Amino acid sequence: MRRHGLYVNFFQPSFKLKEKRSEGAKVIKRYHLPSTPYDRALVTAAVKKRLRDQYRSLDLVALLAEIRATQEELAIASIIVPDRRAACNPLTLAP
Repeated sequence: MRRHGLYVNFFQPSFKLKEKRSEGAKVIKRYHLPSTPYDRALVTAAVKKRLRDQYRSLDLVALLAEIRATQEELAIASIIVPDRRAACNPLTLAP
């Protein structure tokens, strides 16, 4: 799994819609308390064990450092070759 996916699934809480109802032209939405996809996925014993083992093996600080390093590499690559399609197209190369 990509590092960003691990961060989002195990450490980034989000709201999920609980109910939505209309009162005339007004729509009222109610949400569950924020929780991570990891917290919401704990269903069966086998899934719980596998996810808990994976969660315990993760280091949040190292994970974020790896994500930031990858973002920096992408930023540098986009500066070096701003438009990869043009760089790979032989018709755009000067004779």
